[in-house]
Amino acid sequence: MHFKILSSPWCLSLLVLALLTACQDDNAPSLVDVNNPVALSQAIRIPNASLVPGNPPSPTANAPLINAFSSQIQARPGTNALVGIVYQNAQSPVNGFYIQVNGADSYFQGVFPKNKSGSLARNPFKIKENHPIGKPDKDGDDDDDDDDDDDDDDDDDDDDDDDNDEDDSYDDDGLVVIPIEIPGNIGLGTFCVSYCVVDENGNVSNVVETCIELTETGTDDTELLGDDTPWNLSRFVYYDDGDTEEIVVGETQVEFDDECEKETYRLDAFQLTLREDGTALYSITQYYKEEDICENIVWHEDTETYTLEGYWAYSGESNLLTLFLLDEGAGAGFVVFEVEELTANVLTLRIEYDDDDEYETYFFTR
Repeated sequence: MHFKILSSPWCLSLLVLALLTACQDDNAPSLVDVNNPVALSQAIRIPNASLVPGNPPSPTANAPLINAFSSQIQARPGTNALVGIVYQNAQSPVNGFYIQVNGADSYFQGVFPKNKSGSLARNPFKIKENHPIGKPDKDGDDDDDDDDDDDDDDDDDDDDDDDNDEDDSYDDDGLVVIPIEIPGNIGLGTFCVSYCVVDENGNVSNVVETCIELTETGTDDTELLGDDTPWNLSRFVYYDDGDTEEIVVGETQVEFDDECEKETYRLDAFQLTLREDGTALYSITQYYKEEDICENIVWHEDTETYTLEGYWAYSGESNLLTLFLLDEGAGAGFVVFEVEELTANVLTLRIEYDDDDEYETYFFTR
């Protein structure tokens, strides 16, 4: 059998065209120009929000006053940009927002999740009461039982008061976060967004702006952080003006308030998962016991597990990890950590407070 070599230019051209066509990925999304606000608005996604034609409503009277947590943030394509908003003087619950890519012909109208208000002062990790974060309530149900005994005659009034408190309670000052999910097909560059918040009465706050720089800086670190494999805490160090306390996971701590009152605490597990899709999961399990060893009375003994979910973002240029974790019972936490060390198996996070002599360091492995 003999084969003829395709030597005709026309045949060679067809062969090259066929090869090129076979190598193309028809499903690959086209690159979106970061300087095209209309296309950019269509490409990005904001949870609990929908894209609406036109411009957002104008600010109104009796509305909260807001400031940007940061006027410039970094992100890389394929991750999240977390837009933090500090609000004050709210006269009713803040439950919604408007946000628009500058120059776009549409905007996002959204709602904040339940218990969305966070705190800038302390991180949401609930490690032990003596730290700035909080240990399981050592009073437990004892105080509640005493109160019930004292107030049996006022149960109906208490129920009415509870109903009123539930209706009237809200944070007049707080923090909310709008997570912007940025697809991987967005080109590098900078775009800006303008936004405001809305209270339940429809009052629209003032408008502020944050610019988001899309960069590849920190790409390798971002992939190390967010590969869906949990980071396990090995130890935690709290430093305050010369005083240092270390908590090692799995080790039991015993303290005596006096010769009879004994407190036992143990941090059993602490996991932080930074998922590839930009969502975060945090879980902690801790044991606490309070007893009178002289009278052989156990006042409180419990093992509690907290599991919180939210979002994360990383700035490679400044080595800052931002977490926004929602807590059904206690609002939310918006925290910025400095990444002191990051390898495939080691992660060290540090957070400093207003006073330079107060900070916390978290040592993770996996």
